[in-house]
Amino acid sequence: MLNNGRWLWASPTSLPTTEGTTNGTLYSLDTHQKITFPTYNWPARMSESPDGEIAVVSNNPSPDVKAGMQPSGEGFVWTRLADGILHTVEPNAQKVLFLNWSADSQWFTYLVAPDGDQGVTYLGLANVKTDTNQRIAVKFLRALYWGDSYQGAIPSLDGKFIVLTVSGGKNIQIITTASGRSAQVNDAPENQMNISWSPDSSQFAFTNYNADGPSRRWLKIYQSDGTLLNTQLLSVSNYNMRWTGCGVNG
Repeated sequence: MLNNGRWLWASPTSLPTTEGTTNGTLYSLDTHQKITFPTYNWPARMSESPDGEIAVVSNNPSPDVKAGMQPSGEGFVWTRLADGILHTVEPNAQKVLFLNWSADSQWFTYLVAPDGDQGVTYLGLANVKTDTNQRIAVKFLRALYWGDSYQGAIPSLDGKFIVLTVSGGKNIQIITTASGRSAQVNDAPENQMNISWSPDSSQFAFTNYNADGPSRRWLKIYQSDGTLLNTQLLSVSNYNMRWTGCGVNG
């Protein structure tokens, strides 16, 4: 369910067969509108934008495709629920992985290996407002595995930076999207949560807890270049952060 429970997502759960085709479908409980995605019997993953207005579907055909079958739907397909128009991102890539949305629902990040496991892995950034996307060559991605945990990959609201955390938050990188340059946050703690960019994209913040356990949570604020600006011990363990004209508040 998505869009506050007003849309239902139905996707195939079995591998493809040579007979028949089943696509993924979004169904509106209010208008009975159907939006069909070309998953072609392949199990697909769906991600909803923070504002609940956009759905992204990713689909990765298995390499052991039976001879003569030509499955489609590779890469990503996204749509605005209001119009149902399908937009494609990386349609010819052999391997993709959705990562995350920006807070304003304008950008999403992903990994893409155009030639599959034998080729180069890029960090991707798509803009649903302009219907454009780009591949970002990041050197350290060569050392990462697709099975790693990517809690971050949060784009800034202007699309110029991405905060990427890998493997339990032990490695935090700030990626400049125009150049692919990465800067590591050297003093970053483990167990980050609620990574959030400021409205002007000049700062980002997150909460974390250390070996003392989740009952002791800290707020940390950084410049977009990775410089630590502020650290504060929070009074409670659970926080929802939001930026105001005075900074970040819980």
